Amino acid sequence: MIFTFSPLDVVAKVVHFIKNYLLALLGFVVLGICIVILANCVPSLVGATTVKILGALAIFISLVEFVLAAVDNRSFNWQKVVAMYCSYLLLVIGALLVLFPLAFGLLWLLCIYLLEIFQPQHQYIVFMGILACVVGGVWIMLRVSFTPILVGDENINSMKALKKSWQITKGTIPAQVVTGITAGLVMVLFIFLVTLVILGLIALARLMGGNNFLLLKNNMPVLLDGLVSPIGWVYNALLFSHIYLAIRKNK
Repeated sequence: MIFTFSPLDVVAKVVHFIKNYLLALLGFVVLGICIVILANCVPSLVGATTVKILGALAIFISLVEFVLAAVDNRSFNWQKVVAMYCSYLLLVIGALLVLFPLAFGLLWLLCIYLLEIFQPQHQYIVFMGILACVVGGVWIMLRVSFTPILVGDENINSMKALKKSWQITKGTIPAQVVTGITAGLVMVLFIFLVTLVILGLIALARLMGGNNFLLLKNNMPVLLDGLVSPIGWVYNALLFSHIYLAIRKNK
């Protein structure tokens, strides 16, 4: 069997969860919009990006705990949220300080070695090396991605959660990738529809005249970011949670 769980079943469960908890999820979206507005008020690009990343992560982790609490029929636990948040930061910092430098260092050495052997085809060798590095990095991140959620769900430390994540994701990568692609197509469709709505509002404002047309036109990127980003955070958190639940059920 290629898939350890059904990608379509996961997406269907996400949709079902949205229907059952729509008001609560809208609250998370509103909170996300507030974070985007706050980030846009920060003058520096680095500061604005930092506010958005930390805020998005807080919403993501909180929503993961919300889903787990709802599915397990227990109360929402802020201590689990804090534990998962800290674990996620450690995972990201570890990836930036260890995984990425190690991967690029090995890629550099591999390319040098291969270039000495295949001089005429050097451009293809470099391309294949970069591709292998990217694919390998994605594969590793998918294997360890459930480390933070395991810290909160099973009340274990980050090292044990890292090992557990590696164990439970064995053989699940194809299903995770197909689920991500399927859910990504849904998100692309949503972005397309939101863009059409904003373009329709711009066209309507142009017919009405005045400054409304220029206001909407000049702020279209901000409007898209303010609507799409928070909904994307919520959607990805729901998808991530239900993939984990599917893996947990089968393990």
